[in-house]
Amino acid sequence: MVSVVETVNARTLLVISPLPTHPQDEGANRRVFAMMEVLREAGHDVHFAWLPQNRGDELAMRRYWGDRFHRLPYTDPTPAPTRLLQKVRSRLMRPHNYRIDAWYDPALDAAIARLRDTIRPGAVLVEYVYLSRALTLFGPHCLKLIDTHDVMTDRHARGIAQGQRPRWFSTTAGEEGKALARADLAIAIQDRERSFLAGLGGCPVITVGHIAPVESRWRGLATLRESAPKLLYVGTNNASNVQALTHFITQSLPRLQARRPALQLHVAGKVCLALGAIDGVVLNGVVDDLAPLYADAAVVINPVLFGTGLKIKNVEALSQGCPLVTTATGAEGMEEGSGNAFVVAEAGSGFADAVLALLDDPARAEALAQAGSALVRRMNMRSSAALLDALALPAPERMTDVMMGRAQ
Repeated sequence: MVSVVETVNARTLLVISPLPTHPQDEGANRRVFAMMEVLREAGHDVHFAWLPQNRGDELAMRRYWGDRFHRLPYTDPTPAPTRLLQKVRSRLMRPHNYRIDAWYDPALDAAIARLRDTIRPGAVLVEYVYLSRALTLFGPHCLKLIDTHDVMTDRHARGIAQGQRPRWFSTTAGEEGKALARADLAIAIQDRERSFLAGLGGCPVITVGHIAPVESRWRGLATLRESAPKLLYVGTNNASNVQALTHFITQSLPRLQARRPALQLHVAGKVCLALGAIDGVVLNGVVDDLAPLYADAAVVINPVLFGTGLKIKNVEALSQGCPLVTTATGAEGMEEGSGNAFVVAEAGSGFADAVLALLDDPARAEALAQAGSALVRRMNMRSSAALLDALALPAPERMTDVMMGRAQ
């Protein structure tokens, strides 16, 4: 049994994450990095412990974090026969929930305990509920947090209902509640998921959305009046993005091209890997600086059909000052902006008509762009305040009535 160190450095935060902070080529990576930047700027001494479950640029992370970067050992703990069974079930579109610790490599315990004893953090934050076992290594004087990102309860079943092959972590409500019970506080990415997670009863839950710097470079009327207006879609190569973009290209793009023959759809990000050559579609691949693409986009689209969490691509489009058209699913967690900061439309012909309406009404598009930037500023302020308040809370007070009230 590893002893638990009780003395802590109050301003030291240890983050344990399978997500890298570099490269920032996916929304989840950018979310983690943005949260850590808020905490660092507020004076927290942040240590970043990365376990290489996901691809990352270790050299870039070492350069950025210096001696605050720690590489943890990680080997997939799933036995080979079980992995084979999971692949078969995935191909057959059958849901399969994991036990909460199924993706936790037991070898992490010793490595995390050594870090704990060396830096003596006053708070520890793990990314995703499936790493919650790490929190059991820390004593009562250390504030323990989980950044959930998504609700994992029956996630596979929800994906299969939308025609998506199950590939990511999914568990039962009981197992997710077990993970939350290991924490003093959980972070949800949007209010609807906060309500669900709070209902599991494991710990208080707060909302911290995606914190995106507002840097509007959109060229407004000049962009909208171009003879060949450009639409923009940005996304990584996951099933939800591929499904949404494929549906848009087959169901919406022909209607748009019939009205605006010179219109182009620009696509950026790893989702380009899933597409071949298509008339009117420009594949930009992974782009280091998206600002020029946002500046030239007449309208940014996100025709997502299914998904959990907060649609980070929506927040980032609005933070760049762009008019946005998305679906009701895409608007989840940002409902206060529906209709005034961005347009919500049904996928298919209705989505195409919503895009055309903005192309035909530059004044409306500019008003949306300005309101969208203002919305992101408000969301940033709320999220930053919630995050900083959580980390400022002394561990002995974590379950007081004040905390419970804040989590409602």
